[in-house]
Amino acid sequence: MNILDRYLFRSTLSMTALVAFVLLALAAFVDFLGEVDDVGQGSYGLGQAFIYVALGLTQKSFELLPASALLGTLLGLGNLAAHSELVVMRASGLSVVRLGRGVLVCGVVLMSLAILLAEYLAPPAERYARQYRISHIDEDLSALGGESLWAKDGDAIINVEQLLREDRVSGVYMFVLDSGRRLASIGRADSAGFSPDERVQLDNYRVTTFGADGLRATTQPSLNVSSSVNPELLALSIVDPDSLTSAGLFRYVSYLKRNELNFFQYQVAFWQRFATVVSVPLMVLVALPFVFGSVRSAGAGARLVIGVLIGLGYNLASETLASSGQVFGLEPVLTAMLPLAALGLIIVVGVAKVR
Repeated sequence: MNILDRYLFRSTLSMTALVAFVLLALAAFVDFLGEVDDVGQGSYGLGQAFIYVALGLTQKSFELLPASALLGTLLGLGNLAAHSELVVMRASGLSVVRLGRGVLVCGVVLMSLAILLAEYLAPPAERYARQYRISHIDEDLSALGGESLWAKDGDAIINVEQLLREDRVSGVYMFVLDSGRRLASIGRADSAGFSPDERVQLDNYRVTTFGADGLRATTQPSLNVSSSVNPELLALSIVDPDSLTSAGLFRYVSYLKRNELNFFQYQVAFWQRFATVVSVPLMVLVALPFVFGSVRSAGAGARLVIGVLIGLGYNLASETLASSGQVFGLEPVLTAMLPLAALGLIIVVGVAKVR
């Protein structure tokens, strides 16, 4: 990086940080207001609500990063344009493409930050925030959740009432289907434990079998069965896509496909996350054509309006395509890539007009 690249990098990154701080503060305030109704339940007070909202800011940072990059770049370069610094740079023989290279450095750094947030910081923070909130609102619930969850293992459909700890669950129901997809038996275990060799020990297992000669009920104090359902999959099934890393989403989609379950929501989430990461450097480049021409003499308010309109348009297109894809069964890759293609087209057309 030469002096020019460093100067552009500092100008865009500093304004992006300022915009991100403002957007996160507004998002935290709105989220905190949403938690006020639950304050007073159990041991969930204002302090706990504040901690819960603070933990959620990692995911909010990832979601707001493309908009922050766009607005920050518009303001940073807009200030340079308003003081004729960009004009001097161009008069010195620098093309818009060359200026874009310096701005793109900031975009790559922000994209790396997006990957760090999406893969390493946001998922565990989201899981812990959810567990923290539930455990304080109702102290009788397990620290790992307390919600009923479902899983499919071959011809068996399994329902677990509560995850006690990583290798122990309680209230296990097992519905087994025959080759004709008819219910063959219903069983319930008071609790179950998982072993590393993919064996599950069911405690006090009571099963009712449906046969040609009628019903037959049996009880076994302990029963060991082989199952591909493990604590990792059970943990995945009680969290939303935001609580999973990209690798976790990919594994869960593969698991759902193998068991012929509905995986569309998680596949859409996987590609939407990919699109969000890729959109960060594109948002930085989109801002470049708008700081020349008539926008150069415009105030910060006008540049903010332009950034807001572009950001809203991109978010609206992304959300609409993602929702439409789930309704009409469109390919998730296509619905995620179309808004990115539109951003690329705006960059190409805008830079060509400036040149």
